[in-house]
Amino acid sequence: VYNKLKGYGGYSGFMIRSPHYIGIKTGSKNYKTGIITGYAGQSVIKKAFELGLGTCWVTLKGIPKELEDEIT
Repeated sequence: VYNKLKGYGGYSGFMIRSPHYIGIKTGSKNYKTGIITGYAGQSVIKKAFELGLGTCWVTLKGIPKELEDEIT
């Protein structure tokens, strides 16, 4: 995942190397869906924190459609 997203995903194309990634994809571009999805993602991060795991948000917004299809 890291190599495929390098230059596209992460923080303005700067991907964070990690042993694991969790993706959340919605079928809607509705603003409210994005907010609700963010809360769901944050609950995963909270649980990871409780387990002593480090976490980091990265975005896939604006990556090429072909790449999105390949990694999801």
